[in-house]
Amino acid sequence: MKWLLTFIPLVLLGCSKSPGIYLNERYLTDENTASLRHAMAERGFDVTSVNIPFPANVERSTVMYSPLLLDEHALDNVVKTLEQEGYSSLQLIPLKQGNHWYKQNSLGLYLLPPGAASLASSALRYAQHYQTERCDSHASLTLSDDKHFTYQQNGRQLSGRWEIPDTPYLRLHNQQPYVNFYYRIARETRSDNLGKIDVITLTPMSDDNAIADCRMVVGIRR
Repeated sequence: MKWLLTFIPLVLLGCSKSPGIYLNERYLTDENTASLRHAMAERGFDVTSVNIPFPANVERSTVMYSPLLLDEHALDNVVKTLEQEGYSSLQLIPLKQGNHWYKQNSLGLYLLPPGAASLASSALRYAQHYQTERCDSHASLTLSDDKHFTYQQNGRQLSGRWEIPDTPYLRLHNQQPYVNFYYRIARETRSDNLGKIDVITLTPMSDDNAIADCRMVVGIRR
């Protein structure tokens, strides 16, 4: 009898020191995102895109990093790359902010478009998906980063543009069908058993048969 001996070679895979990059594209344009991914890839970084709200106390472009980075130069290289792409005055925060955690050997990039100093000075912070609160009519309002809005109620949809003409007012407007509707903006912090929630409330200041006379709210958990 012949025995067939099969040898399975062992392949030793080296562990890459390059950290994973999580790019939050929530407030970035497609062009911003594509340029960043290309710049990071050229420097050997693996980029994963996400789209999530910023932690409540992150108001400007921020890099969150794990203190367990395997490459001691990785953070500096990422910051230099971002600065070359036009993202200056970056805030650096280790490991955790709000309920956002980063595993070993990774970084999270929370970026505003170049030229935007902070969310506080930008209308982008209001680009959220809102729902009615304590109202007989159920409706939703989506304010997109590109300044378009979509209002939905009982199967009907209304769209147009939105702006912050003067704080604390938000305006929805469109030519056809005609829309010129104002909300008053308020911000507050609420609490429940799980912790604190930052809430944005839009209170109607106009009358329009196509838009319910209801407060619209969105909550961002810290």
